[in-house]
Amino acid sequence: MEYTSGVVVTTRQGMGRVLQATRAFSPGDLVLREAPLLFYFDELPNSHFDTFMETSAEEQQQILDLHRLKLGEPAHFTSCERRVGELEALARRVAAIWLRSSSSHGQAPDAAWPLAFELLSIAEFNGQRMANLPWQEAILKQQQARLPPGQPEMAGAAVFCLASRAVHACVLNCAVTTQNPYGGMSYYAAQPIAAGDLNTVAYADSSAAPTLERLERLARTKDFVCACARCAAPDATRGVACARCANGVVMP
Repeated sequence: MEYTSGVVVTTRQGMGRVLQATRAFSPGDLVLREAPLLFYFDELPNSHFDTFMETSAEEQQQILDLHRLKLGEPAHFTSCERRVGELEALARRVAAIWLRSSSSHGQAPDAAWPLAFELLSIAEFNGQRMANLPWQEAILKQQQARLPPGQPEMAGAAVFCLASRAVHACVLNCAVTTQNPYGGMSYYAAQPIAAGDLNTVAYADSSAAPTLERLERLARTKDFVCACARCAAPDATRGVACARCANGVVMP
């Protein structure tokens, strides 16, 4: 069963649309439980298309309303710009494969790859890993058997109308779990949350990594750098080795 009454989407200057608590939560409280809008497998990029085409027009619009870099829109960081180029190349390959499949729904060739790019970009900036459900495991085993030996095990991911709008912070206030019967996402309060607070999660599993490593990874994969209290502290990067900084060390 979904639970969404404890949060609301609002707009913050410089952050766009974000997720905000509408009431106070104590550690361990359920903050949000939500079913995915779009479920896919990164190892099967055409699964973005198939799932998207099976959703209602309203759900498709909710998916397309999520943050992403659009075609021709420059990224803030050079490392992310390179990633966008990779997504564009992948989108063209995926669209060509998908148009040859029986599930292409008559999509026009000149519209297929831009839509593929939109969906891949949305997944890149909003996707969260999901635990596979039993019925998905059988499909994954069949697909895995077709891959060359030594390939990593396939895992599902999803984007959400509300959960995907939670703000990143290296010191988060919401713990995430996907272990529930219907394959949705649940957020539980990891620390006290007051009404009006932003709901924060970790976009990348790098909370224990050095600050520069966290910032580089977020710039490359999400096109922003973290401004949470931990990353913005005056001494956050002092003395950290860095090949691009003066004498290989970040100066005070």
